[in-house]
Amino acid sequence: MNDIKGTLVTINKDITADMICSPEYQTESDPVQLAGHVFENIGNGFPKRLADASILVAGSGFGHDAVSDLPVRALQAAGIKCIIASDYDRGFFRIGINNGLALIEADILEKVSDGDTISLSLSRGKIACNEEEISFASYPEQVCSIIENGGLLQAVKAQLGKV
Repeated sequence: MNDIKGTLVTINKDITADMICSPEYQTESDPVQLAGHVFENIGNGFPKRLADASILVAGSGFGHDAVSDLPVRALQAAGIKCIIASDYDRGFFRIGINNGLALIEADILEKVSDGDTISLSLSRGKIACNEEEISFASYPEQVCSIIENGGLLQAVKAQLGKV
């Protein structure tokens, strides 16, 4: 899982946690239902634009005001495996990594379009898209393990199972 490849969809900057998924769905446990509400208040063809995408590329300020894992759970339910954004709300970043969502800080929004295919390596810190290679801060082995195992709890369980 250190390597991720997928089709991307783009979204603008300053996306709040509530714009990702409204807090009214906090108690929703069905992933299919949750996925249907991702970005529903933004318009621009969402959430249908997420149908074939596994990577989301965003501008700055992604996920600000995050206080729960609802936005992360909703994005994962919609099939998003990785988000590449200029920067993140620290709370969203922590919650995302803890839930096994790969979050990359790189300013590539202006270099890509919906439907592009991206390949990236978390451990090498490289993104390949449109015949260009872009560097980002690589993930340490422990963080790669969290993402590979689907979250912090699962990574700890896997590690304890190896002892």
